[in-house]
Amino acid sequence: MDAICHECLVEHGVNPIAFILATQTADFTAVKLKDGFQRIETASYSIEIPQGWEVEKEMPWGAREISGPTGGFSAMTGKGAAKRGWEQLYQTSLYFIMRNPGESGSKATPYKIVKTKQGYEAMSFSVLSKEGFAKSRYMILRAKNDDILALSVKVPSQQNEKDLVKAFDRLVVTAKLK
Repeated sequence: MDAICHECLVEHGVNPIAFILATQTADFTAVKLKDGFQRIETASYSIEIPQGWEVEKEMPWGAREISGPTGGFSAMTGKGAAKRGWEQLYQTSLYFIMRNPGESGSKATPYKIVKTKQGYEAMSFSVLSKEGFAKSRYMILRAKNDDILALSVKVPSQQNEKDLVKAFDRLVVTAKLK
């Protein structure tokens, strides 16, 4: 097979990054559900997201981005990460979250420990914009073996908030660690 060069792709109107992503082997399976959602099955967990959203390949550190037309989710696994306790998980999460571009002036809410409908102990918190809008929300689920599944939703504007939060709630409710 001939080598594919960057210039050739660009010359034919193909985004090289999109080409690379499209030719990667998926590390998950997607099952369409009748209600407009799809179940994403990975080796570590399963979640349900709206149909048509793009799911990226998992990064070596366990993170995966999920993009939709009005916002995005992320999912990240951590083997044994809950052994350190909720406070350490919260502080570690904030260390990385608050370093992201655009977080200047943002403020995290205190975390709450909750129980999900699947029976997982979980920690929830949000990051508020300067104006006090919860622009990102986080839920970290803890399995009995101390593995975690960290889920988040990015809400770019209050116009999209209702639909994104509803879809995120579904993602959390259907999440299962393996």
